[in-house]
Parts: sequence; structure tokens; C-alpha cells
Amino acid sequence: MSCLSRTSNFMRVLIAEHQFEQRIVIERSLGLLGYFRICPVASFYDLIALSHYSPSIYDRFDLLIVNAKLVSTEGLNVLAFFVNNPRFKHVLIYDTNREQGEAPRFYLISHISRYGWSIRSATKRSWISSP
Repeated sequence: MSCLSRTSNFMRVLIAEHQFEQRIVIERSLGLLGYFRICPVASFYDLIALSHYSPSIYDRFDLLIVNAKLVSTEGLNVLAFFVNNPRFKHVLIYDTNREQGEAPRFYLISHISRYGWSIRSATKRSWISSP
């Protein structure tokens, strides 16, 4: 039996990755875990169309998995872009374009209440609370 609850498989997941191969790997991995409401996008403009211009303000994604490079190439602050967006319940930002020998960095942004966000930063080794 899976450790995930049955209702968690109905989460709406948005994958924003510009590299086709990486996008497929993430989508297949989630599919193997039993998540089938997955929407993969390849560009920043598709991400904006789905997250900022949907007809209903209550349409929200339970999880966004996004490559930091996709947003930073537009000249935006990656964390600030997602913290104030109510259309995402959780956001996992990963940055694989680190210097040689440095571990990839991950940020997990969770909407923990109606009034605030929890931002955590991680490397491959440990989770570090971020101010």
C-alpha cells in the first residue's frame, strides 16, 4: 500500500522546465507515484498564461515544479515572483546551474496559512530555514 493518501493523487501539478528530457523525467516520475493531473510547460509565457490569466481566481495548482533558469532569464527575482502568487499552494524551485562541484540548490515555498508563506532552502545535504 502506498504511504500517500488517495486524495493526494488528485493534486494538480504544473511542471515548468525548458529542457524536454528533464520535463519528461519529472512527469514520468510523478506518474509512477500515481499523480495524473500533470501539466508540463516549456516556456515562461506558458507558465504565465496558466498561473496569472486563468478565468477563475480559485483555479490553483497544488504543486509547481519549476527550473529557476526559466524565470530568471526574464530578469525576475525567482522567489519574489512565486511568493505573492495565490494560484500555487506549494512551489519547488530547483537551480541546477551551479558552479562546478557545488550541489544543486532547491527552494520549497509553501502557503502555510492565509497570511504567510514558509520558504525553505536546501542543498543535497540538508534543509536550511530561510528568513
